Amino acid sequence: MRAGIGSSDAAPICGVSPYTTPWQCWARHVGLLPEKELTEEMRLGKLLEAAIIEAAAQELGARTLHAPLESRWSVECPWQRATPDALVDDDWLIEAKALRIEVPEEPRLDWLVQAQHQLMVWPARGVIIAAVGALRYRSWQIAPHPVAQRAIMEAELRFLALIESETPPPVRAEDNRLLAQAYPLAN
Repeated sequence: MRAGIGSSDAAPICGVSPYTTPWQCWARHVGLLPEKELTEEMRLGKLLEAAIIEAAAQELGARTLHAPLESRWSVECPWQRATPDALVDDDWLIEAKALRIEVPEEPRLDWLVQAQHQLMVWPARGVIIAAVGALRYRSWQIAPHPVAQRAIMEAELRFLALIESETPPPVRAEDNRLLAQAYPLAN
């Protein structure tokens, strides 16, 4: 199994990722699919993270900024890990999002799930989701949400059982192309 369930896995596991289905996440964990290749868009987004983190730190009036951060593993659930983009004043995590489109008015559901997963692993006051898109900056302060965290934990435990038993979750139409990679019909 790939190294634990990380915060980037939380949204696909909960079925709310616009990029990865639960089956695709499972197939990567059990080794049927390789890790996602870094695209040009992903590479540029990674480069923009530093500027987005700096904008969020300035907005908060931060005294200390730690970035990048190493992965942290949960003490209570040793299979759970998180790697936030930054830590500000030792009590706010920052998750930077670079978008090619306009920043939404409200944070996306997949971002909120990722933030709650991070807060389960990395106790903090909250997560600042900072996004830049179409040359606009927007941020949201996300506090721990125990009800959402319980639902995410239950979904992750069910997913972990699927990984351990090598039982795939249901496939979706968007899995079609990758199914052929995982289960080739001819050699």
